[in-house]
Amino acid sequence: QGPTVKSTIKSDGVKELIERGSKLIGWDKRPKPYNKKGRYRRGIGMARGFHTSGTGAPVPGEVKDYTTAMVKINEDGTVDLLTALMDHGGGTLDAAAKLVAEELGVPFEKVGISPSDTRSTGYDVCTHATRGVYCGGGAAHEVAKMAKQVLLEYASRILNAPVKALKTKPDLKRNEGIVYVDGMPEKNITIAEVAQTAMNNDWGTAIAVKSIRMVNCPPAFTNYFVEVEVDMETGHVKITKVVAGSDAGVVINPSLARGQLHGGFYRGAGMALLEDTDYDRKTGKLTNKGMLVDYKMLGAEDLPDPEDFKVIFADTYEPTGPLGAKGIGEAALNPVPAAVASAVQNATGIWFTKLPILPEDILMEVNKNRNE
Repeated sequence: QGPTVKSTIKSDGVKELIERGSKLIGWDKRPKPYNKKGRYRRGIGMARGFHTSGTGAPVPGEVKDYTTAMVKINEDGTVDLLTALMDHGGGTLDAAAKLVAEELGVPFEKVGISPSDTRSTGYDVCTHATRGVYCGGGAAHEVAKMAKQVLLEYASRILNAPVKALKTKPDLKRNEGIVYVDGMPEKNITIAEVAQTAMNNDWGTAIAVKSIRMVNCPPAFTNYFVEVEVDMETGHVKITKVVAGSDAGVVINPSLARGQLHGGFYRGAGMALLEDTDYDRKTGKLTNKGMLVDYKMLGAEDLPDPEDFKVIFADTYEPTGPLGAKGIGEAALNPVPAAVASAVQNATGIWFTKLPILPEDILMEVNKNRNE
């Protein structure tokens, strides 16, 4: 992504993912392709890959990568997060809100994601390059620290204690965030009371805003183990089992992280077995005229049953990420086509190096091998 983009590996869960994934898929019982007979032949394959979490580097370069965030603590104890960071459906903003809640010590439901547009927010490069949680969430987390510092300065006046002696945590019984003196938990005050007192005394709002640029882009590693069944008479490939592994550091949003791996596999499997763009050689235009109704994609019945799709996360901590997190994003798709092709090879004994691997391609190669 550019010569100034520098990825320094400080967390690596690849070995763990391979060891756990191989056990779940039964890799040690994987048969040799040349020992198989019959019409339906099963094969197991795997591949691993990665994508950097954003495009950061120790010094700025030709790739712009920073996020602006604002965190505001309100007089009722709620918190507003305002950022131009975009959520493509993977839970990016939800994760950013969780990071803010964790840092401030308030219940998650107290953090609101405010509507934003280019007039009300600072610049964010966009959600790309697996940067959402690491870079965008990282900015929200850092700005939350700044807002928290303002909050603690106000609380120190009220509790008559130095800022360094103060901590925050959620009080689940009151459903409030509280500020308390470390070692003296009975000496506490709700965050709402701090903000209200600051307002009544004209101290100001506990608020912070800043543009943050991450200085690293650690790899988000993924690997996939895939089992397929190939019909040697029709060339049809059925995906029967998947083990998807992700090293995303500390997973901030587990349910939607699993969803990203499911979605990444779906897109990669379509790329491997079916999807293609056909162009008119004379006009250069797509023959389907860009209409999705005429662009065949995999359906639900083309994928394994939910119980046959397992997701595992590596137990890692990324020291440069917000609360130890890295990304998932594009890494969820990258190794999928290779894993499917590997499984097809294990079933048929044939390596396919061109995508998509269509049924007619499989039959052509199978018949060629028979004739030889």
